[in-house]
Amino acid sequence: MKTFKKLMISGLLALSLAVTAETGQTAAAGSAAAKGGTALTADAAAKTGFTLEEARKEALASSKTLRKAGLSVQSARLTEKIQGFDLLPSVSVSTKASLGYPTTSGTTVADLATATAGVGVSQTLYDGGLNATTSKVNGIATRAAEEDLRSASLDILNQTDSAYYAVLEAQAALEAAQSDLDSSRVHLALAQAKLEAGIIIKSDFLKTESETTANETALGLAKRNLSVAMIKLSSLTGHPLPLALQTIDFSRYTLLMQRLVSLDDAAIDRIAAALVSTAAGSNPTLLGANLARDKAEASVDVEKTASLPTVSASWTHNLSYSVSQGADIGTGSIALGASLSLDPWTVGANVEKAKVAASEAALDYGEDERTIALSLQSALFDGISSARSVFSSQKALDYAEEHYRSVLELYRLSSSSSSDLSDAETLVSTNRNTLISARYQFLTNLSSLENLTGLGTEDALVSLIQ
Repeated sequence: MKTFKKLMISGLLALSLAVTAETGQTAAAGSAAAKGGTALTADAAAKTGFTLEEARKEALASSKTLRKAGLSVQSARLTEKIQGFDLLPSVSVSTKASLGYPTTSGTTVADLATATAGVGVSQTLYDGGLNATTSKVNGIATRAAEEDLRSASLDILNQTDSAYYAVLEAQAALEAAQSDLDSSRVHLALAQAKLEAGIIIKSDFLKTESETTANETALGLAKRNLSVAMIKLSSLTGHPLPLALQTIDFSRYTLLMQRLVSLDDAAIDRIAAALVSTAAGSNPTLLGANLARDKAEASVDVEKTASLPTVSASWTHNLSYSVSQGADIGTGSIALGASLSLDPWTVGANVEKAKVAASEAALDYGEDERTIALSLQSALFDGISSARSVFSSQKALDYAEEHYRSVLELYRLSSSSSSDLSDAETLVSTNRNTLISARYQFLTNLSSLENLTGLGTEDALVSLIQ
């Protein structure tokens, strides 16, 4: 019996040497997943894959929402152009031909044929400022439509960034799940050998087996999550499946994250104020709300013109021709007219209604201003929190991986329990997933800040923060 046990232990030691090498590869793959979410090397990733910039361009090109916003801009510009034509004279031409029938002898049908033609020109000389104020309103509406177009563009970019990062995060989570499963299988192989050698009881083996099964289930869920994330990105960009994305080099964000985590409260307040100030001049939603307020105020002036007179002039001339009398140059006339509404109650009510709408627009602008400022501060704080989480979870993962290797070696030598090894595996898995989540959450926070400030580019945002 002792001889058998020695043989089993020798076999166990040989097995452990093999799985230790496999564990090292597994840990390396898991660490790579936490750092980049892909097994590609940095050089290979730089040359292959669907880039974020390409995804952004394709999303903008395929967006029906963006095309619709572009058509709204065209419509607003045409409305503004049509309004300008009201300043030009209005010209009209009319013609008429008639054919009588004779009622007396000696008269033919041709004798009673006549034709008339007329031309008229009218011009508004004074409209109380209606055309000028309406043109102002239409000009504001055009600028508002342009801001809506820019807002739609930024929203699409933000959605694309989030979808792109979601795919990379799902890929990293999948690789992490595979690493967890590989570690469980290493544990299970050692537990199987120990059980056969009589070193552990069956309940310990069954517990290890159930953990392996749970990790297999988690791997299946991670694959499903990756498929869903890819479908969403493909739908957004129109890029066909399957998607092979270019990796994100997180090292390029190290200095920025270090800068954020080192900020004191005063520095955070200064950056938040700079972000809010930038948004005031760049955020399309805020600029659109400001234009809506201006339009509502201009609409008050439009309603006021109804109480002023309108003066217009016109010229008309008619020509005629008949078979019996020949051509007649006809007569013409020049007219000058004026009109004035004598309904001050309706005019006054419309003016007051427009003022109420202007007050509502001013309140909407104030609320949008407050909401965007709050959202910017929240996104900044979330970004700082994510940066801190990246550094802390990286340190925790480094410790967890070292601890796991130590416990695995002790378990191999039967100086540590199966539960200890399971706890070490869980610690690695938890910290690795935390690091993956923190990294991509940080990128999502940056994208949100780009959208909220209206800058639209990461470089411009980083320059503002640093």
